[in-house]
Amino acid sequence: MTTLDTKLIEKYHRLGPRYFTYPSPRFWQKSEKEQSKFIKNDGGNLSVYIHIPFCESFCSYCGCNIKVTKDHSNEKKILKEIKSELLQYSNSLHGNTLGELYLGGGTPTFLSPENLKTLIGQIFDFFPKSSDFVGTIEVDPRVTTTGHLDVLKECGFSKLQIGVQDTDSKTLKSVNRFIEKDQLFRFMGEAHARFNHIGIDLIYGLPNQTLEGLAATANDLKTINADSVSVYPLAHVPWLKGQGGCETPNAIDKTILGAFLSNTLFENNYSELGMGHFSKNDGELFSLLKEGKLQKNIMGYTKAMTTATLGLGVGSISEYQGAYFQNDRVLEKYRHLLKNGKPLARSHILTPMDKEIKNAMGKIMCGNRIEFSDLKAIFNETPQDQISEIYRGFIEDKILTTVGEGYTITKLGRSFLKPLCLTLDGHL
Repeated sequence: MTTLDTKLIEKYHRLGPRYFTYPSPRFWQKSEKEQSKFIKNDGGNLSVYIHIPFCESFCSYCGCNIKVTKDHSNEKKILKEIKSELLQYSNSLHGNTLGELYLGGGTPTFLSPENLKTLIGQIFDFFPKSSDFVGTIEVDPRVTTTGHLDVLKECGFSKLQIGVQDTDSKTLKSVNRFIEKDQLFRFMGEAHARFNHIGIDLIYGLPNQTLEGLAATANDLKTINADSVSVYPLAHVPWLKGQGGCETPNAIDKTILGAFLSNTLFENNYSELGMGHFSKNDGELFSLLKEGKLQKNIMGYTKAMTTATLGLGVGSISEYQGAYFQNDRVLEKYRHLLKNGKPLARSHILTPMDKEIKNAMGKIMCGNRIEFSDLKAIFNETPQDQISEIYRGFIEDKILTTVGEGYTITKLGRSFLKPLCLTLDGHL
């Protein structure tokens, strides 16, 4: 069984991107706003991401792009805005099939069940579903009703990603996310009865979080019985959301909490896919990893095989034909821009080297491999002995092994994909 050692975590800890895109948005050149030359109907499967920013209350750990409001007149505005964006792609993308639809936020179930069904129907009217369609939605168990779940099942959604974060009442109250444990367990039962895949999010480093409390949360995982678990360190961003005043564990304690949570998942028959994402050992995602068929896009690990991602809504990111485009992150600016055309704020066209590095990182995150040929292309004229020195420590620590014409990432190594990717990042 894999066991993470805190000293090994500390050795390879380094601040850096989570690589949902490469390069990270802060390094985008913002050189292109005209999408038409990159978007085309290639007859392939398309992923669509819709960002619904609204939440009725603020969770103090949150660093997402959200708008706190109880004004549900925003529901009709969202429907109108997404339809308006869709119509702008009628000539270029109409005819592609829909391989994946992902609703994120914010709180997508801020929408009533009726409006949620209308929103999904708009996408289905525009893009016919593929035979292997994957529908995923992020949900808050405090505000998501059985009516929402029934609509999602009716629309063919197969995966819920549930924001659990922790089950300790003191910790949840301190971040304004409290839910009675019995209510959470009832919700999980309703979800399991309707959907094939239940994923949950957990956060370590929260205020008042202790090993004892986290051990109780880990024990609750047996009742929750999630198919996949995403484990994130607390991203403390007071400059974005006014999170000042939170008393959180120090860096050493945070490392101990993270290692404990990972090791508990290993003990409960989960394996790490990478970047803090875990799957049951007999789960579909881990099987896809072993078969070399696991995919990863802007939304995370998936089984959906798609050729491009179309982002709709405030702050959403699109990726196609070697280019990224992002809508404005400020709701008021997004709405103003949308009235006059596409609500784009920034973009990036991948350079040939960006593409080389992005491809090599894809092999790390989904293929368990670092190929010598990729390293040669990326490091160009760097002598081979210097390249080997970069990875010597990873080999000594059993994160990598040399197999054939490259390195194979070990099961332990799946917990260190970020530092491996950082070795390739040409923008840092």
